[in-house]
Amino acid sequence: MSIRDIMRTVLPSATLILLCAGCSTPPGAAGGADKTAIPLLAPVRVGKTWGYIDRGGDLVIKPAYDDAGPFQGGLARVRIEGKNGFIDLRGRFAVKPRYEAAEGFSEQRAAVREEKDWGYIKPSGWSAARSEYDAATAFSEGLAAVRRNGKWGYIATDGNMVIPEQYEWAEPFGEGLAPVESEEGVGFIDRTGAFAIAPRFDAARPFRSGLAPARSRGKWGYIDKTGAWVVQPAFTQAGTFAEGMAVVGREGFYGYVDQTGRLAVEPKFIAALPFSEGLAAVRIGAKFGYIRPSGKTAINPTFEFAGPFGGGLAPVKVGEKWGYVDASGALVVEPSFDEAGAFVNPSEHDAETARAALARSKLRSRLRVIFPAVLLAGAGAAAIALL
Repeated sequence: MSIRDIMRTVLPSATLILLCAGCSTPPGAAGGADKTAIPLLAPVRVGKTWGYIDRGGDLVIKPAYDDAGPFQGGLARVRIEGKNGFIDLRGRFAVKPRYEAAEGFSEQRAAVREEKDWGYIKPSGWSAARSEYDAATAFSEGLAAVRRNGKWGYIATDGNMVIPEQYEWAEPFGEGLAPVESEEGVGFIDRTGAFAIAPRFDAARPFRSGLAPARSRGKWGYIDKTGAWVVQPAFTQAGTFAEGMAVVGREGFYGYVDQTGRLAVEPKFIAALPFSEGLAAVRIGAKFGYIRPSGKTAINPTFEFAGPFGGGLAPVKVGEKWGYVDASGALVVEPSFDEAGAFVNPSEHDAETARAALARSKLRSRLRVIFPAVLLAGAGAAAIALL
């Protein structure tokens, strides 16, 4: 059979697969199939190398990396032999390790550094913005803060500069506004670059749940979108809101305020993490435990360290090893790891991206079977390169 005959036989099947690559439901599957069944994996270190476990505690991606980040949009940043790349949920490289530094994917874009300059790539590994920036942050609400020649501006996902470099410092957009620093101070701009809240603060963080942390005269409080104080500046530290609560610090201790501005949990903890899945890790004395939004103890402080909940589990350190507890405090994954990260619940957007990444991974595998080796130097290789 000639190569031309093989192409006539192979390409129709390959074309069908290519057309279905972005489908949430595989070809031939029932329309009512579960579209949310994206596996949750967490990074863990065994000895000197990192791998990934599922919620059952099984190592589904064997430890092979010098460093590993959480899965975001179906891809996770890993480092091997000094270079950073991205793997998919099957442990296969979606983006080969070639970057000096890299951040996780957000809105289907990841900041990566080649030599000295930062740029952005797509999940396919193709460039989304040229490597020409001194610094780059994650995309949020379709824009990312970048620094060039010492000044910050914002680019869109197509790589075009939409708010020119003019700020001393800039943070991600949240709820349509972004905190930036000008010569007059820190304020909030809208998507056109115009100040919606005048620059009159010492520092500020993005809006969440209608409120943003802002600092004035060395003290933190919370403002609304008119710039008015909802929580008067009285704290040494203030975090952004998560699940209706935000961490605040005062005189070396930490508590929580709610969205109304009420001090819901008095600052009495040595350390405190944001709420996740209804619980927050706090340090009482020398140990970590978990509290509810009421401030009452949910899981007694018995751990050397504790992380956030995700997928119903949280990483905890018991003695010298890490394991995972459920919301009742029961150890469901025995402490056997040298380090452990959290399971990250994907947003609806990230779940769709993860499904697409998983589909691409399966597609690559199927194409490797469909295209015989003789074709890999020709049309077969071209088709795979498009993924």
